[in-house]
Amino acid sequence: MRINIGFPIPDLSTLPGPSRPGFPVPVVDSYSFKFEVAGSTPVQIKANAAAAGNFRIKWPNGTTDTYSGNNASIAAPDATAGIVSINNEKLDTTYVDEFAVVGGKTAVTKVISWGTNSWNKLVAGFENCTNLIDISTTSLITDTTGNLSSAFRGCTGLTEAVCKNWNLSAGAVILEMFGGCTNLTKLDFTGVNMKISSSSTECFELVGSTTTDGCEFLFSGLNLSTWSYTGSQNFSWFKSTKIKPTSTFKNWIFNPSNGPNGFNTLFNLASITGTNSTLDISGWSSYSGNSMTQWFQDFNSTSNFGDTGLKINVTDLSTINVQTMYFFGWKCGLSEFVGLNTLGANTGYTGSLNMESAFREMKFLKLSGSNSNFGNTFTSSIKPSNLKSTFRELGVSLTSNFSEAPLLSNLDASLCGSFQNMFVAAKLATMPSFGTFTFPTTATTMAGMFSGMSGQSYSGSHLDFSNVTMKPSTFSSTFSTLRGVEKLTLGDNVDLSECTIFTSAFLNGGTTTEPLEVILPTNADYSSTTNFVTAFQGLDGPSTGNPPLTTCVADTLIRRLFATQLTPIGNVTLFLGDTKITGSPSVVNSHVLALTAAGWSITPEDPDAVMPFVYTTPIVTGVDQAPTGSFANGTFSSSDAANIPVNATTGLIDATNAGSVTIRYTITATGCYNEQALVVETPLAKIDNVYSMDFDGADTRINCGLANTYNILSLSAWVKPNNPVNYAGIFGTRNGVGTTLNYLLTIDNTNKFRFIVNDGGNKAILSDDQITSNWTHVVGVADGNNLYLYINGVKQTATQTYGTIATTNDSLMIGAQFATDTGFNFKGSIDESAIFNVALTDAEVLSIYNATTTGKTADLSKLTTPPVSWYRMGD
Repeated sequence: MRINIGFPIPDLSTLPGPSRPGFPVPVVDSYSFKFEVAGSTPVQIKANAAAAGNFRIKWPNGTTDTYSGNNASIAAPDATAGIVSINNEKLDTTYVDEFAVVGGKTAVTKVISWGTNSWNKLVAGFENCTNLIDISTTSLITDTTGNLSSAFRGCTGLTEAVCKNWNLSAGAVILEMFGGCTNLTKLDFTGVNMKISSSSTECFELVGSTTTDGCEFLFSGLNLSTWSYTGSQNFSWFKSTKIKPTSTFKNWIFNPSNGPNGFNTLFNLASITGTNSTLDISGWSSYSGNSMTQWFQDFNSTSNFGDTGLKINVTDLSTINVQTMYFFGWKCGLSEFVGLNTLGANTGYTGSLNMESAFREMKFLKLSGSNSNFGNTFTSSIKPSNLKSTFRELGVSLTSNFSEAPLLSNLDASLCGSFQNMFVAAKLATMPSFGTFTFPTTATTMAGMFSGMSGQSYSGSHLDFSNVTMKPSTFSSTFSTLRGVEKLTLGDNVDLSECTIFTSAFLNGGTTTEPLEVILPTNADYSSTTNFVTAFQGLDGPSTGNPPLTTCVADTLIRRLFATQLTPIGNVTLFLGDTKITGSPSVVNSHVLALTAAGWSITPEDPDAVMPFVYTTPIVTGVDQAPTGSFANGTFSSSDAANIPVNATTGLIDATNAGSVTIRYTITATGCYNEQALVVETPLAKIDNVYSMDFDGADTRINCGLANTYNILSLSAWVKPNNPVNYAGIFGTRNGVGTTLNYLLTIDNTNKFRFIVNDGGNKAILSDDQITSNWTHVVGVADGNNLYLYINGVKQTATQTYGTIATTNDSLMIGAQFATDTGFNFKGSIDESAIFNVALTDAEVLSIYNATTTGKTADLSKLTTPPVSWYRMGD
């Protein structure tokens, strides 16, 4: 085939062209920083030079201006649309390193490039440039100042910002940098090296908040290892943002030796769209900051979002230097903390960690399994300073599948200042365990600690402090309205010696169908308690009819009140509802009477619980006695086994020896017990007693001589009143008319026997019951500290302390108060009046009473200490 060439190739060597003479040199645009304007209005800019020298600005209309130094406001020559170019790298002798749009903000539409020079300040650089839609993907480089505060604040036209090529490693101040960019749907800071050198709060606040699906935050691998800012503040970086579920914040890098201070409110008020979405902050294994305060407070707020199935992945989150988790997740609408068990050890901070309200009102949170509950690495390393409201309302909005109790194994709370409201209204599938939990040794408030807490599985659920050592300063409402809990045990290691308030402690606990059994310490010290008001009111206990307490626990409570606070120091009301306390002849029954006489108002059910065993009194030496009653599967014991032993099975008392003893019967399975106080007495010898003396209530009296000749400690007499007048003197003396009664058995205006002394003021006690017209044995005893009154051998419940008894020069009288006829005379019969210079014992008083039969009376001369004066009254 032939190809014909019609024309030869011409000689081009003499014609213009590339690399040939006459061809024009192309113009190369060497400006590094460029942004675009729409031309609607002239733009005005701030442009400050980095150093001495000149820099150029090329405007969209083609003109070029040269500037130097600082320029607060440079106006464009006109409103021509196009590109504004700054920093000619070939011609300028310096460059602009501080820039901001200060006028015509709506004209700015794009950043074309950031240049190769490092920026010193872009403070409010494009703030409120609402038509800015592109900020370039080129690298933005900062110098050691690197102040980007409010650089894009309020740029609502931005929908995407790719910043992953930025280099902020020399310095970065990002205060409100993207704050208010509400329409962003993508923000990419993947792997950016950022040296935070100054205050940088709220840099992404409200980002994506007006979008439908939220902003996709691509923040994995964010490098904060050169962080240098040492101030402390609320950073609030992602406050009020709306986050797209595809976002990631994982694997951030921190400087282990220079953690951020006050890295607070990180995701405060933020939200994540979709359901079952996960906020991923896993891999923060190098986090060395001192704070997690309010990190997730109101994140997907429970009050606004409900249960969306939100998960937060905190796998391998380091807590090495954390000092506070104050309000860490308050009101966060979280369902699960993924990787909670991997929280790191808090070994870099030796102080105490503030955990107040850390997981408060996380109403949908379920702690469950080994992955989504606390792990021993974390709990065994922290020392909380405050656990107030820490798990308050945890899972409270769940209707099934409650949260497991937080695993608090080996947690040392010895420095904790408050447990108030720690589990208020929490819903738990299991009960919190405190078996390896260390409470403070000093008294600490536990007010409301478990108030309103609910257990999911009632049967067998036990809030158990039986082997836990703790010392509450108040139990106010601590267990009130407790639900779904079968048993609550406060063991003997619970020290109540400084607990002042029991107000509403167990108020309305349990229900009739799921009653709550409360066990109180058997060695409780209530000496500091000032208020028991409503402590047990409305508590549904497990006994028939749901009284607040079982008889066993109520008896123990009374015993300990009697032992540690016989005289009340505050509110004296103890409401026990229909709780039954063991009645007479139990020791606890006498305690109730003594407490009532001392000022307590105690309201147990009537009739009392039946004493399971009863010994018939009197018991005399040489006659062994077994109890009657209903008892089995228990053990008898004696308070004086060496002197008066008792058979452990049958209760048979060996009455070989005389003395006072308390016999206890303890049920083996429960440890509940009852006691009866007894006296084994050696019967006094009896002598004939034929006569007594009658007194007419007018002028009949016996003068026994000056009272001061006697060292009176006990007075004893048999009396048979016959319509006596008030204050009728039986036996004793009064120091003059209208003055004090020094030492006197008398009849009160309430128709009761009264024993009175004077130690500068009258001190008196009354008999439990009113007088009768029968023969009655009346004994008054002053033992040097306390007054006692015995009626027919039984010590009355009233007691009274006294000081030094005043002296008197008056006569000691039988049948009257005074030696002269001034009224207050006794009407009736008196017999066997005796004065003792010793305080008669319970046993001695009872032996005097028991030795009296028809025609016979006790031979008082046979007592260990006979009376100093004995008036036989005719015998």
